[in-house]
Amino acid sequence: MIEEIAPAAQEFRPLVPEHRQAEHVAASIMQQLRVKGAHATPGSRDGGIDVEARRAVARVKSTSAQACRADLQRLCGADRGAKGRNRRLVFFAKTGYSPEAIRYADEAKIFLFTFTLKGKVEARNERARRLLKGDTRKFRVRDFSKHTEGRTQTVKKTPVPAVDMAIFAAVVLVLAAMLVGGAYLLVQGVGGLSDPTLSALLTSACGLVLVLVAGFPGWAIWRLGTES
Repeated sequence: MIEEIAPAAQEFRPLVPEHRQAEHVAASIMQQLRVKGAHATPGSRDGGIDVEARRAVARVKSTSAQACRADLQRLCGADRGAKGRNRRLVFFAKTGYSPEAIRYADEAKIFLFTFTLKGKVEARNERARRLLKGDTRKFRVRDFSKHTEGRTQTVKKTPVPAVDMAIFAAVVLVLAAMLVGGAYLLVQGVGGLSDPTLSALLTSACGLVLVLVAGFPGWAIWRLGTES
């Protein structure tokens, strides 16, 4: 009886609209990136923000048109209007981005991704590409874990062992001693150049070598510290 009444084949549309599915997919992707508390905002009061967390927000465009500069500007404006917060900005577009949008994203420090409803995600600018490759130094939101080749890699936050801290402190002390010693020898050698001798030249050379050998690693350690 049912077969006589119902058509042989019938297509049912999903109860959840596609744009809401896309927002939930984007929220799931951000959760897998370990953005704590990432969730799709209620559609009636999202204020231009489709996915929200304490330290990051995202906008999702699931239409067939590319995301343009104006779409990204709306994301920036929506975040500024949310209690003046300064959170990291992420944009998910189903189709891609216009060249102007990519240039604006680099200026505004927005992470650009394309995605599918099945959860596949690809980086579309250098900032997002570094995140997927595991370089999180430029992404200062600590809720993001490292990624390798687009696949989520769980990273446990463990305290730095005391032994590692001791080794680090010892290295810093050795470099500092070399730097001070090199500077002293350099000053002594330069002071003796008024009456140039082989000893003065060797002293200056040794001092310069010590300063360079200790200075470059010290500068590298300082740079890593400021970027982390």
